[in-house]
Amino acid sequence: MTRPLQSALTRSASFTSTERPLAKARRALTTSQNQLATGYKIERASDDPTGFAQAKLLGRRQDTLARYDKVIGASELWVNETANELGALGEIFATASELGLLAANGIYSPEDIAVQIDDLRDEAVVRLRSNVQGEYLFAGNETDTAPIDEAGVPQLGTFTGARQREISPGQTVQINVVGALEVDGVSAVQRLEDLAVAIRAEDNLAIRTAVGFIQDGVDHYSRLEGQTGNTARQLEGARDALEAESIIVGDRRAQIEEIDLTEVFGDIQRRQVALEAALRATADSAQQSLLNYL
Repeated sequence: MTRPLQSALTRSASFTSTERPLAKARRALTTSQNQLATGYKIERASDDPTGFAQAKLLGRRQDTLARYDKVIGASELWVNETANELGALGEIFATASELGLLAANGIYSPEDIAVQIDDLRDEAVVRLRSNVQGEYLFAGNETDTAPIDEAGVPQLGTFTGARQREISPGQTVQINVVGALEVDGVSAVQRLEDLAVAIRAEDNLAIRTAVGFIQDGVDHYSRLEGQTGNTARQLEGARDALEAESIIVGDRRAQIEEIDLTEVFGDIQRRQVALEAALRATADSAQQSLLNYL
């Protein structure tokens, strides 16, 4: 009576020995097919604990680099707009200087020249009230407050604060310029107004004095524009370094996480062959078990 039991145990062990390789072959093929579908060889810690941990660290570094990239981008926008406005203010004062000299030498109608100075003064007001996304360029840290009103009158506030931005670990830059609102301690708008008043009064001494301050303004805005150029170079250097590191970190993470197509296609072919062999072995075992039973 023990022989049938022994035969059953033998058949069961034989069948189990072929089923296990079949299940393993199926899992291996499914893994390769999933890798091909997603493009990743590591999706969870169980796939490769060490690689998973390394990829997570690199991912966090990529997040940090992305934040610095946003800061640099916003800073570049601010600095570029500031440079544009300072350049325009320099041109305004240069043109006013030329007109003032014409008036001082009695060339053209004083009123015609004064009207042109008025227009330049109005343009200067617009430039000094310039903003980027609602933040005033020349308001220091009080960027939600216009430093002068639409009439060119200076507003109450401290508009000399430095706007500092961290563009890489331990590296900060000042993205704004301080002093654009004044020329030699007097409102830039007032300097232009003084020139227009002197021209209308045909006061040659007053005209030449006003022109002297206007020429100081040309130099003043040129210096400030130079400051923005230095800041722009710092930002460019920080961006170059960030982009270089981003490439290195991205490549390293890709090496850990992402598949090699050639390798995966080869794995799929080999595992397909292994699965087919396991299926044949299982089928043969099942047939033998059935014959033994009969």
